[in-house]
Amino acid sequence: FGPRFSIPPEKLARFFVTVENGYRSTLPYHNAVHAADVLHAVSRLASLQSVARFATDLDLLALYFAAIVHDLDHGGVNNTFLVNSSDPKALLYNDRSVLENHHVATAFAILQQDKCNFLSHMNRTDYASFRELVIDLVLATDLTQHFSVVSSFKNKVSVAASYNPESVREDSALCWKMIMKCGDVSNPSKEWSLRYVGPDIADTGVTNTKTARKADSRRAKFLNQGDREQELHLKVSPFMDRHSFNLTANQIGFIDFICVSTVIKRSPFRESLPHPSVSERAGGPENLTLELVSRPFWPT
Repeated sequence: FGPRFSIPPEKLARFFVTVENGYRSTLPYHNAVHAADVLHAVSRLASLQSVARFATDLDLLALYFAAIVHDLDHGGVNNTFLVNSSDPKALLYNDRSVLENHHVATAFAILQQDKCNFLSHMNRTDYASFRELVIDLVLATDLTQHFSVVSSFKNKVSVAASYNPESVREDSALCWKMIMKCGDVSNPSKEWSLRYVGPDIADTGVTNTKTARKADSRRAKFLNQGDREQELHLKVSPFMDRHSFNLTANQIGFIDFICVSTVIKRSPFRESLPHPSVSERAGGPENLTLELVSRPFWPT
């Protein structure tokens, strides 16, 4: 993208460093490593032939930017906690996609700093399109919008004549949203050697191995919020009470109801995840999420 948008390397580097520092390394899950994990996933999905044929440089720049910043300055609690505790962020964003609005607003605030503004040479039209798509992509990661976005994509691809991402901007934007969502929940689909390895988590009751630590970090995230809710005398959110938390059931639920629901072929949600054949991988945009379940799919 450097030549196309006249990106100064030094400003791009400062932006990356500032964003990385904006992620809280003390968090077990929503940290900079998770952002890198999502970037890795969306970049691979965007490279599929069925997607690359309609991808523009501006689309890809917005997608990668969104992946990098999608959890920026995450505080370790979810939107429900922020709303129920009357957090200033919830008041600022009127209880709607509080974290997602905060992440993307923080990212653009950093981009506005002269030392970090690597898009300072981009023309107004391109910048407006870039900003609009980034906002849409980050807001799409709000899990309360999950089935709405997935259903929209399913309905579109179920009727081939109604889905034309190569010429209809709304259709390509919907595809990018799905890629963003797939990337955000892609970790369980990766080979064990590629799974995000979070920091050591103390007192979780789970063996601290590479294969367990991703689930371990998600467990710690949930239980930390449950503890804070109890301290504030708030109702403890589902799956966040350390006295009744079941790691196995929680992980299976996450995979079944969130991860699997993003894997769409034509109109129906797939109940199983077969290893996709070469022909399926090249079958068109409606099959792009099938790539998510391919064992050898993710490069090291």
